[in-house]
Parts: sequence; structure tokens; C-alpha cells
Amino acid sequence: MNSFAALLRPNVCLLSAIGIVVGFLVLGSFGIMIIPAVISAFIITGAGNVINDVFDIGIDKINQPKRPLPAGLVSKKAAVYYFLVLNTVGLVIAIFISMPFFMIALLNSIVLFAYSWKFKSLPLLGNIFVSWLAASTFLAAALVFNNFTTIPVSIILLSVISFLGTMSREIFKSIEDMKGDGTQGAKTLPIIVGESRARIAALAFLWVGVFSLFVPVFKNFFSMFYFIGMVPAILLCFFATFYSVKGKWRKSQKLVKYAMFFVMLGYILGSVF
Repeated sequence: MNSFAALLRPNVCLLSAIGIVVGFLVLGSFGIMIIPAVISAFIITGAGNVINDVFDIGIDKINQPKRPLPAGLVSKKAAVYYFLVLNTVGLVIAIFISMPFFMIALLNSIVLFAYSWKFKSLPLLGNIFVSWLAASTFLAAALVFNNFTTIPVSIILLSVISFLGTMSREIFKSIEDMKGDGTQGAKTLPIIVGESRARIAALAFLWVGVFSLFVPVFKNFFSMFYFIGMVPAILLCFFATFYSVKGKWRKSQKLVKYAMFFVMLGYILGSVF
């Protein structure tokens, strides 16, 4: 059972759940509907992680040999059935929340499968898929109560910032994984354009995201408590930039991840207080 739990990658699933919670807090609509929304997001994300590991057995034998599938702790057939059950349960829960929420959950299920099956190895497109999935959790929270035309501007902006930050982080991770990806014939961005140009692309996405953090300030979306998250996020992005120049890709991508947590903190504090 521990191996099946590990296949879910609970830490990644938790990020999706946190995105739903943050969206509710920013909306000021923290209620009972958060429970099924969080569960659905957690399960669908877990299903996506499972099918990703199914398609990535070869690469993971090099990059992540201790994961359940490359380590032989779970069979490929069992993992496929596990994926189908998880995905079905997640979508069934979503349909009882609201039709817009179900539609984005279904879209994300398709994106997760398509990413793992075909698009992960394509330059930039795979990164775009992952970044959309990260950004869409905030939109999903808004779609519990709204339709696609009435999503609040603050949620849209948070989704854009999340997309840009995740794009940067994913490119840093692609640079870090060049060796393993190259042996499997993957055509990731750094393999196609080279390490140096990929770093420039990662930093471009990162700093467009940083400048986007100033939009709520100029538009007076939030209270001054927003700065409690905004300032550390910007500082972390400076450090991520510094470490990328040094070629420390793992450090850079982790700092970008921490920066995103501070961005969410700023949005929460600026909305609630």
C-alpha cells in the first residue's frame, strides 16, 4: 500500500489541494464546498502522477530509480488500473460540485494524460501543459461558484503569475534532467536550444511573473498585508536568478517554488485582512 501511496506523489497532490484552498480564501467564499473540491483536485492530480510514471518508466530508471514502477514495487498493469479508478472517482466527485468545475476537471484529466503520453517530451509544450495545470487550480476554485465569464480579476491574475512561475521552474527542471531525458530521445527545450538559451527563457518567464506581482499594488486589489508575501517572493526570485547563473538548477527551481508559496500567502493575507 505504501508503494501505491507513493505513486500518487502526495506532496504534488497537496499543491493542487492548496491551490483550491487559496482560491477559496482569495474569493472570500470559504464554505462546505471546499471539501469535495479539494478531494477531487487531489485525486485527479494523483491519477495524473500515476499515468505519468507509467509512461516514464524508462526515464525514471535513470532519473528516479527509487520510484515504485522502475523499482518493480508496482506492476505497470496495476498502475494503469489504479489510474483509471482514481480518475473516475475524481471526475464523479467533480460533477456534483458544479458543471464549470467538472468541465475544468475533465479538461485537466485530458491534459494530464496527453502530457504524459505524448507532449512531455516536446520542447516548451510539455512545460506549458504543466504550468496550465498549476495555474488552473485557482480557476477551479472560482468555478465552484462562477462560470467562465465571471471569474474575478484577482484569481485570473494569480493564475497568470502561477503559470509564469511554473514555466520558469519547469525549464530549470528540464535543464537539470537533460542527461536522463537525452538518453530516452526526449526533445525538451534545453536539449533543442541548449542550456544557456533555456536558462534565458526560464528567467524571462520568472521576471515577467515578478513584474506581474506589482499589478495588485497599482490596482489596489489588496490590503498592505499583501506585501508580507510579495517582498519575500521577489527576493527569492533574485536568489533563484543568481543560482541559475552558477548552474545550480535544483536550487533555482526550489527557490521559485518557495517564491510561489509566498505569492499565495500575500494573496491570502491581502484578501482576508
